[in-house]
Amino acid sequence: MARTETILESLEQRVKMLEEASRMNIQKTGFLRFNPFHNMGGDNSFIIILLDGDNNGIALSSLYTREGVRVYAKVIEQGESKY
Repeated sequence: MARTETILESLEQRVKMLEEASRMNIQKTGFLRFNPFHNMGGDNSFIIILLDGDNNGIALSSLYTREGVRVYAKVIEQGESKY
């Protein structure tokens, strides 16, 4: 019985450690294609959001125009951006 309790306590500690470490993994994603200019065909522009368990991460967006493609990135901290 004591050995079982020792094993259970050890497992609980390991699970807690893994749960804390996993908060930094990408857990939330979003992707959207869109057409910002109605006179151009196709949804060639996009935005992708990658967030961890604390809503920290990045937003990458691409704006497609006839002149070229522009890519923008911004940091997300606690679900909000400074930009």
